[in-house]
Amino acid sequence: MRKKIKHSWYLFAFVAVISLFGACAEYADDIDDGRVTVPVRLSIPAFSITRAPGDPLLMSEEKPVHAYLFIAIDFNTTTTIYYRHQTLDPDKWILSEWTSTLPQSSGDVVYVYDGNFNVTLPAQRSEGRVYAIVSREPISFTEPATDTDDMVTSSFTEDDIKNLKVNFDFTDYKLLGDVYSSPAGYEYDVLGDGVKYYGTIKDISSRVPKVDLMLYHVASRVDLMWNVNVDVQSAVKLSAMRIRGLKHNDCYIFQPTMNVGDGSATHDLDVSINVGNQWYGRHCFYAIPYRVADNANSYFPVTVNLWQGTDTPATKPSGYFTHTFNISAQPVDGGGANVFGSPLLGPGSVFTPWLRGEVKITDELY
Repeated sequence: MRKKIKHSWYLFAFVAVISLFGACAEYADDIDDGRVTVPVRLSIPAFSITRAPGDPLLMSEEKPVHAYLFIAIDFNTTTTIYYRHQTLDPDKWILSEWTSTLPQSSGDVVYVYDGNFNVTLPAQRSEGRVYAIVSREPISFTEPATDTDDMVTSSFTEDDIKNLKVNFDFTDYKLLGDVYSSPAGYEYDVLGDGVKYYGTIKDISSRVPKVDLMLYHVASRVDLMWNVNVDVQSAVKLSAMRIRGLKHNDCYIFQPTMNVGDGSATHDLDVSINVGNQWYGRHCFYAIPYRVADNANSYFPVTVNLWQGTDTPATKPSGYFTHTFNISAQPVDGGGANVFGSPLLGPGSVFTPWLRGEVKITDELY
């Protein structure tokens, strides 16, 4: 019997609602040699009803406990990179409202980190840029080798930071939804003197520099829905579902839409199927998006395995139904027009996309 399956995908520009901004709390005492200690406050999304376009909200009630900062400081013709890691107290996230000069997220309800988090800028500074990451799980970097609550000089160049790749060796890959960073390709008129990287430090030459930075999801949210046609429900009762080959190694952290290939390791995700969703259901998960090849016509594949009846991956390790959705990096409407005006993945893209897919099953799977 010929298998029939229909699917459609709707893609939305994905914008997260996590923020890193200069605190309005009192600045620490300035250091006599011209250095200045600046408090930093972090914010993360709280409610989906107030989210920025494309941001689905937190994946769980747990809060990030790791913050990583790379700070590029210019002076004359030299750029020095500083690095800072801080462990955060999960009990110090407080509900607040985020206001920003950025195009997104003004008025969103967020959790603001109310703990002690300071960075010290050197006396010799003419311009600076902050690249930041927050995560629930620790993230390992090749440089610098030792995490510290103090700022240390890094051997990285600024290009090293922009092109930094990491392995997400998480105990639970659902936590990919709780990793946020500052995309290196996001630019706007931060200082009123031309378009620059949006993490450029404001008033850096003053005694009260301003860090005004908002972070965005590193992974894409994928909303997967399924629907078994009523005519075949007596024969097709889904019993198991597995999403295969999801990327977690060799991932760009500050250019999350630039990944090519599934990396040196992948993981699978099992979706719980029961009598309540054996015919109709929805599952949302986070995945690191990538293109299978480095060209404009490439795509991001999402592979789904389905079992029916009483079969499971354990009882039927082969012979299950497999379908792969190839999500275009250049989204088009039914007439072939690019509906967003810019690519979702690859050169020209900035934010990880939000994907929505529907599986319509109109015949027996096998």
